[in-house]
Amino acid sequence: MNQQSVIAQVVSLQDYSIKELKELWQELFGTPSPHNSHAYLIRRVSYRLQENAYGSISKEAENKLDTLANLMKK
Repeated sequence: MNQQSVIAQVVSLQDYSIKELKELWQELFGTPSPHNSHAYLIRRVSYRLQENAYGSISKEAENKLDTLANLMKK
């Protein structure tokens, strides 16, 4: 999938109904959606579409983010 295609998919999610987003969630995650929030579903589905196209973040980046998040809690 090319970058323009991913961008177009993510932008088009704004026009999806909650029902359509939940169906796409099921397709992408293989489980029923845990939320009915339109904004939440768009954020998570957008992330998954990009993750599927470009790969997820590295373990090192994930650990750094966890460390920063823990520092922010203090």
